[in-house]
Amino acid sequence: MLQTSALLWSTLMACGGSGGAAPTTPPTRPTSVVRQIVPASTDPAIDQANDPHVAVNPSPSVDPKSKLFVFLPATWLGRPNVTSASRQFAFIHEQDQLVPEAQARANWVALGLDAFGPVTAVDGATAPYGNTHRLTTRAVPALAGAFHGATVVDVATPRTGTGGSLFESVWIYLAFP
Repeated sequence: MLQTSALLWSTLMACGGSGGAAPTTPPTRPTSVVRQIVPASTDPAIDQANDPHVAVNPSPSVDPKSKLFVFLPATWLGRPNVTSASRQFAFIHEQDQLVPEAQARANWVALGLDAFGPVTAVDGATAPYGNTHRLTTRAVPALAGAFHGATVVDVATPRTGTGGSLFESVWIYLAFP
């Protein structure tokens, strides 16, 4: 993984949850990785701290016809993508209180993840989840109300009857090609 003193990015997997996702998302990183996972993200506002010159769309607009909120993808997601979308995956709780699911879905489309199948709920499903790259859950977090961390933070991750992680098979699918 090291060549002299430099990381061999092409041999690494990048994963960042919540605010940690922006610096690991391909348009913000100039090198390709083996696998990219963004749990409980991508939230466009978080990238503003990394690059204050990048326009973001942190608030939804309202479609005048349908009266529904319309979330636009973060503009930074339009930068050239060095890691192929075929190696990128996303996972979010549908009740995430910090990253609206509609915003995450818009950003996933901007990353090109819609080319790999529909958004799929992991609840009651088994890997490989139709080989999709966009996963959601409605499972009750182990820590009451911790929907944002439920997909990635150990203390909030839902448990099986035997105490194991309910998302063990999800993470195996996400992390190991």
